[in-house]
Amino acid sequence: MKTCLLLIALLPTLVWAQPRNKRFQYEKVGFEDMIQRYLHRDGSPVEAVEGIYSVSCIILKTKRHWLTGQEIVRVVKRKDNYARVAIMKETMSTNRDFIEVSLSFKDATLYPVVGDLTALADGSGYVYKHIEPKGEILSFSMLLTHADLLEGQFSQSHGRKIITTKLSYFKLYPKVQDKEESITKNKTGTN
Repeated sequence: MKTCLLLIALLPTLVWAQPRNKRFQYEKVGFEDMIQRYLHRDGSPVEAVEGIYSVSCIILKTKRHWLTGQEIVRVVKRKDNYARVAIMKETMSTNRDFIEVSLSFKDATLYPVVGDLTALADGSGYVYKHIEPKGEILSFSMLLTHADLLEGQFSQSHGRKIITTKLSYFKLYPKVQDKEESITKNKTGTN
């Protein structure tokens, strides 16, 4: 009887002693790791997708009207220029072609890897795996639609609704010069 009472008395402390859910920890690279990735390029030229980007996002909800059957599309959330990221060629791992590193992290010496890109055969399409703060991985299909614009889309259905997330990455650095501008410079002899 005493042991039973003792177990009942200790039960709340045993429940509290169990580890709680830990927050998801991103893979992090330091400044030295980033420089090593850059220096291990073996003289290969910069890929078109590499650079520093500003990220914008639109989340849409699509559903069919129950009476007419027409699709109704509504913007649920819009975030313009909410993050700054760097996309660079991965030279340390064979599992991915490029990594996406957040430049908006609170610790200036560590840069969390928030996604990775794998190039498709033609070179302008990518499979992008984005890592959410809770550890969930979302797979986007991405396309380099313009020299300075990378766009992607992810859709999932919830019952009769389809939630679509559209990402737009606008390249801030290095800027790609317009062909007309470079032709004009060559004609005038200035570089």
